[in-house]
Amino acid sequence: MKASIIFSFFLLFGRMTALPTDIDSLISRDLEASKILVGSEKIVARATAEDTSDDVENELAGECRSVTMLFAKGTGETGNLGSGKSPGPALAAELRKYLGRDKIAVQGVDYKANVLGFLIGGDLKGSKELIDLTNEAATKCPDSELVLSGYSQGAQVVHKAVEELPSEVLPKIKAVVLFGDPFLGDEVGDLPESSVLSICNDKDTICHSGLGIKGHLKYPERAKEAADFIVSKLDAKNP
Repeated sequence: MKASIIFSFFLLFGRMTALPTDIDSLISRDLEASKILVGSEKIVARATAEDTSDDVENELAGECRSVTMLFAKGTGETGNLGSGKSPGPALAAELRKYLGRDKIAVQGVDYKANVLGFLIGGDLKGSKELIDLTNEAATKCPDSELVLSGYSQGAQVVHKAVEELPSEVLPKIKAVVLFGDPFLGDEVGDLPESSVLSICNDKDTICHSGLGIKGHLKYPERAKEAADFIVSKLDAKNP
């Protein structure tokens, strides 16, 4: 999954070596799959860009709280938490409802989130920004339990960031929730599988659950499910 579309031809060459008698069909199938994924991501980017909401959360700059959630938005979304079609704002609202606003700091990841970033498997600057924010949260607020989440390309950003985080930071990450993850099925760095929830709707080409993008735009509806999972992994549960 983590081989980006732009490098799919290298994977194709490997398959060609193994199955030399079916080269034409393999080429056709790989090219068609790439077109579908790229086309779908462009449609998603346009759909999210139509939403004029501008959700920005920078609570890491404030006082330390029991829980800190870092969220990476999807392709084409505004603000640093995503648009109304993103599960980011909905997830933040659910967690605040569960825990209380005074117990959770919500921080978005500010990055371009364009289609090129998706093509290379997640924006590099976005991944670096998430690494920096996670390290800052772990250092500034050593007693805060960390939650990482991402939507679409934001899920790619989470995968990349966790792979590069210092080993001493990983135990502070209590839960990871990914929505519409293009890397669905891949491990999230060295984090235990039990701490990761990956949500993939039906008819979501981006996370490989069938053709279509309707499912990719409905993740806010699953924010409560995600919040339930996160809270179950925290020590700082709402009394």
